[in-house]
Amino acid sequence: MSIETVKQHIFKFSSSRLEDYQENIKELRPDKGYGKFPKNVEIQNLMRDIKANIEDHQIGMRIPEDYASPEQFINYLTKFRKFLITKRVIFSDLGKYYNKKEDKEWDYPAVIAKEMLEECISLLDFALQDEEVVALRSPKFHSFKSYFNSLTMPQASLLGAILVFFTSIFTAVPTYFITKETYQVPTDQEIADKFKEQINVQEGFRKYAYPNMGISFITPDDWRVEDAAATFGGGELYLIKKYDQDNAAIGIRLVIRSVQSRYLNAPEIEMNNQLEVWRKSDKNAGKKDVIISGNYGYLFSYNQPLGGKTLVNVRVYWVRLIPKVKLEIWAHAYSNDLEKDSFWREVDGIVNSVQTIDELIYKKKKIVTQ
Repeated sequence: MSIETVKQHIFKFSSSRLEDYQENIKELRPDKGYGKFPKNVEIQNLMRDIKANIEDHQIGMRIPEDYASPEQFINYLTKFRKFLITKRVIFSDLGKYYNKKEDKEWDYPAVIAKEMLEECISLLDFALQDEEVVALRSPKFHSFKSYFNSLTMPQASLLGAILVFFTSIFTAVPTYFITKETYQVPTDQEIADKFKEQINVQEGFRKYAYPNMGISFITPDDWRVEDAAATFGGGELYLIKKYDQDNAAIGIRLVIRSVQSRYLNAPEIEMNNQLEVWRKSDKNAGKKDVIISGNYGYLFSYNQPLGGKTLVNVRVYWVRLIPKVKLEIWAHAYSNDLEKDSFWREVDGIVNSVQTIDELIYKKKKIVTQ
């Protein structure tokens, strides 16, 4: 196959499942007659996560509009698969519960959610096993594999014997030679730089990584990045597409914020409270679930009057990086801007390119007061 064939396969699967998944989320709820059962909240969240990915990511798979490069698209598929694999624990825990209740069958929403999970994992397994995908994920291994497969049987046997011989020598090196090396703990900047090096971008795009914020992203060349605060040690930066006639910036703002203690275990309440605020200026303000770099969050959209008939179209992403810290991504454009459609396409591409640098997020999580 090829990357394009993989994308077509995912697109057909996503298109055929989206309506069913939306119906599952709507109907398989406690207030629809199924009642509450163990893990019912986790199962509802899982179904929303899967639906959000299919709706926002897997159907939009254009390169470079949605993903800056094939490698970035594959990295997303890999991360999403890892995320889904971690959710299997929900059903292993449920299995233990139902096994203790010999006369109790699995609740129907749990059965459906498990089917959704497993078929999506199967889809990603199929996609990531493609020859071209494997080559992009592990180019060195793939090159060696291709070389090894091209050898004759005697040549392969000889190479195998040589590898075994040298492996036995290296594993027999006295331990004091190994332990003489002093292990250098990498700095946050070194971790971010290494992560950035692994991002492949096409011509016409630039890549960025910020250790203080624990994120990386890609922008088109013509976007200006103002990151003095982020490089100084803060958690805020601006991505500017252009300036309007009043010299106001049109673009994206990324900022790291604390989550209020009352919302730590109540993200839905936090979301609804904020939505009510925006609905005071736009009764049609709405939100939908999204996943950015494997992190569950929300996308809000509303219009802000600006005098006369002009409206500012605003989109705001909220993503929890850790329970006490969230990433906010703000973007806006004027409703009468003739270039607003192309602007929003570029915004989508930038947001989809955002990746959390998990090693840094994990380090920072340990120093945040729990």
